[in-house]
Amino acid sequence: MSIHPVVLEELKAAHDRLNRDNQLPSRDQLNRYYDRFKAHFGPEQIGRLDGDELLERTMLSASNKNCVQYWLEFKNDEEFPDIFGGIAGGSSLKYGIFFSASGKWTQGSSRSIVEATKSEALDYARAQRDQLILACDVLSKYQDATEDAQFRELQDRLIAAAPKLAPTSWGHKYFALLFPDLLETFHTQFFQNFQLIRSLEVPAAGTERYVNSGRFRAIARELDVSLYSACKVLVERNGRSTYTYWRVGTTDWSGTSEWPSMLGNGCASIGWHPIGDLSDVASEPDEKKRREEIKSRLQDTNRADWFEKYEKNNSVASNTAHQIDDFIAGTHVGDIMVAMDGTAVIGIGRVTGAYRYSASEKFPHRIPVEWLSSDRWYMNPPEGKLSTFRSIGKFPSNTVEIERRMVKASPIIAPAPSPPPLSTLQVTTPPLVQLPPPPPLKGHPARVQAILARKGQVILYGPPGTGKTYWAEIAARELAARSWFSKEAKLLDDQERVQVDGTAVRICSFHAAYGYEDFLESYRPREVSGSMLFAERDGIFKQLCREAGQNPQKSYFLIIDEINRGDIPRIFGELLTVLEKNKRGKSVVLPLSGKPFSVPNNVFIIGTMNTADRSIALLDAALRRRFGFIELLPETMHFADVVLGGLPLKPWLDSLNGGILQHLGRDGRNLQIGHAYFLTDKGPVATLSEFAQIIRDDIIPLLEEYTYEDYAILEKMLGTYLVDLKRQRINDDLFAPDRSEDLAKALISPYPEIATSYAAIAAPADEKDENVETDSEYEVEEGTVSEADSQ
Repeated sequence: MSIHPVVLEELKAAHDRLNRDNQLPSRDQLNRYYDRFKAHFGPEQIGRLDGDELLERTMLSASNKNCVQYWLEFKNDEEFPDIFGGIAGGSSLKYGIFFSASGKWTQGSSRSIVEATKSEALDYARAQRDQLILACDVLSKYQDATEDAQFRELQDRLIAAAPKLAPTSWGHKYFALLFPDLLETFHTQFFQNFQLIRSLEVPAAGTERYVNSGRFRAIARELDVSLYSACKVLVERNGRSTYTYWRVGTTDWSGTSEWPSMLGNGCASIGWHPIGDLSDVASEPDEKKRREEIKSRLQDTNRADWFEKYEKNNSVASNTAHQIDDFIAGTHVGDIMVAMDGTAVIGIGRVTGAYRYSASEKFPHRIPVEWLSSDRWYMNPPEGKLSTFRSIGKFPSNTVEIERRMVKASPIIAPAPSPPPLSTLQVTTPPLVQLPPPPPLKGHPARVQAILARKGQVILYGPPGTGKTYWAEIAARELAARSWFSKEAKLLDDQERVQVDGTAVRICSFHAAYGYEDFLESYRPREVSGSMLFAERDGIFKQLCREAGQNPQKSYFLIIDEINRGDIPRIFGELLTVLEKNKRGKSVVLPLSGKPFSVPNNVFIIGTMNTADRSIALLDAALRRRFGFIELLPETMHFADVVLGGLPLKPWLDSLNGGILQHLGRDGRNLQIGHAYFLTDKGPVATLSEFAQIIRDDIIPLLEEYTYEDYAILEKMLGTYLVDLKRQRINDDLFAPDRSEDLAKALISPYPEIATSYAAIAAPADEKDENVETDSEYEVEEGTVSEADSQ
């Protein structure tokens, strides 16, 4: 583990400030406090107790200031100051059993409080004592732990030894006071996560609070301070008050972006113009009343025709009201605003004020924001899809990336708009806008760009459905837009787009009948003055090279789809010589026309190749030397949040491809099922009925082809519910509309472990085929949310 250099510098400065102000107790002072706590409540002392004395020392009561729980939560004096991290919050029920002010032993939960007998309290105290002793024995064996794996092992053994105490904040604090060089002073995992994220470290997944402890210990080592001091330094730099990360969409129904307006006006904004000013609603302290009023305004069909959908769909109205209420009343100064275009982050800023309404604006509901970053990047996994405004942070890797982009960031000062020129004729000419240079490419397009710069041609290869043609077109258009117009492709106007798609980028597809004549040149019959003559005709590549030679300042691209389906040596012919980067511009004589031909330096080839049809190892060796290669494999992170009828799509597709790798031998890698099969124009497949169609019409026929209709192998990959091995057939009855739940069960059956995956467990219990999320998530189908971004 290595701390980000800027964070490390700021942590060291924070340490110097605390030292200068005498805010860090000496090691001797700390040891005196630790020793006092151990003398009262260490495992040796508690181990000797029983009966009333055990209850007195370990069970909280309204008047007992000598028990361990009082020391942990409330004691703050010279003997034992409150400097070791707080565990306040929640009722005394968090301790299991306590003696209430009414003079009764009490246990249960906030929803079901029950009385306990003294005998029951004593039994509980004995069990708790035994768990504390066992847990301390475990901790003593890991005092030299440094690696994540060691802390995970520690956590597992600790939970086994103290299942009721180790997962609690007060249990963590008890252990931290006895093992201060092993465990830090952040006792709630929420606060642990906040401090790690602010320090640009990804917290441990799930409830692994003791794995997080290992990461704080690593920070202390790098700072060369005690673990206690490291925690104080982290709070000094990162703050104590946590904040919320909010996702705000930036496009309207037509796809027009409001981001320039948000950036220029220093605000985040949302649509729903006809519901009017919500300032009076925002000041209402009762959340329920606020949301009911917003919902009422949404369902007022007198305001606008498009509000009828809210009247007809009560769930959509409730979810939308939830989002609007979060925007006007849920955001606070200091929160982080993340502007998004679909799944792309395009801006990060900090909230600086409260809600206001601007009737003249397209998105009138506004919150002041100091924008700190306008870089474009993609969350992985994506969050907040299909919503205009909602909190994010489910995946710590995303919030860490958000924080990283804010490190040392200065506020973006958007240029003030130029006043329109005065003219007696009232005719104005908009001033020329000097666009900034387009940002560097990332991901697959960046790899394509690098290989084309080095070799001049590249092949994207991989199993079916992995986006080979998609990325070829994206990369070609992006590179052409930058070469021709010094713009990103998304910024091209209609005329420029026509030039890029029709002139700069050409597409062809190889097949068994495709030949040299189609690609380079041929003689074809043509009628001239009543006579049939053979006339020379240029193929697609020769035409492209001729035009590129006449316009050497701009790049030209040929995309060859399914390049491996053609007879490549025959189609390319003598091109194999002049394609090489160092032979560009050199001429060869074409055998048909007898004319010289050369490939200009500004011509680039991007091929795609389906490895289910043919391995790259089977390509002509001379051709392979002249191309660079990029392998595309299934990218299931697109489906991290997708659960259809109880079937979590990502774990299922990972498991299916694992089955293909296991059962189809050495060819399995090239025969995996790509993610594109489950993507639509709007994003991942949204309903179980759509998913069922894809399985029936696309995936099963493909698997039947891969296995040569070996139903024994099919059964292993698809399960006994779906494959009838005895009758050598697929059970098509499972695809009936009323059997969606049976289909989901059938698909999960060969891979039962995915039913216990996080995605499956975290899915809303009442999720239906329509995929309308529960109110807590308030994501709805695209096109039903708002005027703002619903991609």
